[in-house]
Amino acid sequence: MKKLLVPFCLTLIIFIGSVGVSESANFQKGLNALQKKDYATTLREWKPLAEQGHAPAQSGLGMMYFTGQGVSKDYKTAVKWFRLAAEQGHLLAQANLGWIHYKGIGISQNHEIALKYHRLVLKNDAANKKQKDLVRGYIKNSEQELKSLKGK
Repeated sequence: MKKLLVPFCLTLIIFIGSVGVSESANFQKGLNALQKKDYATTLREWKPLAEQGHAPAQSGLGMMYFTGQGVSKDYKTAVKWFRLAAEQGHLLAQANLGWIHYKGIGISQNHEIALKYHRLVLKNDAANKKQKDLVRGYIKNSEQELKSLKGK
């Protein structure tokens, strides 16, 4: 989980420049709080933004619920927030949803849904080569798994 937190925080920082001044200030305050492990402040700053459709805040809440940082671990709620952000093209949310469905973490494993989100990562201009290469491996494995299931 610690390996996910650093890329998560860095990805969120990238999206700060694309939001409004007020949203950016509240999002930044939540991000600063997250870095200090002040999860109550992070939740207080991000939840209203997420409810208003702010994709980075939605993805951030997804990660908080996925890891249980400042909230009870709740995979269903994590998937909800990740899905809302992913539908807006948020890279990290797309990657996380693909991985969650690929592994079946807290939900039924579903390679078809994993493929959907992993393919979105490949099309996402924000994804770097390393991220795309990693996702290509997941795609290959999911495609093989689906072929073997069809053969049974």
